[in-house]
Amino acid sequence: MKRVFQTLLFLLVVIVSILFATKNYHSVEFNYLVSQVSLPLSILLLLSFVLGVAIGVAVVYFQMMRLRLGMMKLKHQNKKASKALDSQKQEAGLLKAKS
Repeated sequence: MKRVFQTLLFLLVVIVSILFATKNYHSVEFNYLVSQVSLPLSILLLLSFVLGVAIGVAVVYFQMMRLRLGMMKLKHQNKKASKALDSQKQEAGLLKAKS
């Protein structure tokens, strides 16, 4: 059922996108730093959307990598602290046994 809903939603988005593209096919001038180009409005909006998604994915990816590196560092510190605690417990156990 979930798969059918996803397929229908995808088809609806495609149909609405096609209708939007056909209604907004007017050419507009796009001036960027080096030059300018004349593109249909729908293509320009699509390119802007794709560029925004790509930038968002890149930001999230680098945030995740930074957090994973931090997590690995903390796991390493935790492992060292656990070993130190275990050795202290063994020493304390040996001292109690001698008394």
